[in-house]
Amino acid sequence: WLLRGPGRPKPTGGKAPDAADADASAADPIELLSLATQALTGSVSAAREQAKQTVSMSRMRGVGQALFIYAQEKKAFPPDLAELVRRNMITIDMLASPYDDNAPRSLAEIGEKCGYIYRAGLTPKSDPREIVLAERSVRNGGAAFLFVDGHVEFIAEPRASELIGLIQAGVESVRP
Repeated sequence: WLLRGPGRPKPTGGKAPDAADADASAADPIELLSLATQALTGSVSAAREQAKQTVSMSRMRGVGQALFIYAQEKKAFPPDLAELVRRNMITIDMLASPYDDNAPRSLAEIGEKCGYIYRAGLTPKSDPREIVLAERSVRNGGAAFLFVDGHVEFIAEPRASELIGLIQAGVESVRP
């Protein structure tokens, strides 16, 4: 529809132009440019949010690998995520949420500024369906969760909020 207008070829096949064709050819070029810009901006924003979700899930997988390396020696996951940073198994940046700038800058800030909620007390022998790490809040219609078996899964609303609430409440068993 953007290619039609005064001086542009008419559709072939003997078909009369419909109302949409007439509207597009009569539309103000500034309006058309505005509509195209809005559509492009929406696409870029959606792509940016998708990229942040991918980064978050990748960080969670990295934390999951560190949990298993720690557990090889200790037979359990660590008491907190700061222990993984102290042992240089992950960087503190891996605990930052890609969705905001409120990142931990020191070991002391991990508890309050970590982008993820950790469930201490689990082991590699815990039920593989148990959630061990979750994004702190819902984004893009859901949240990512790391399971004891090491996989990361995006779970949609409303279940994502329910699971985050259970983890924050300290419920003993949290499964999707």
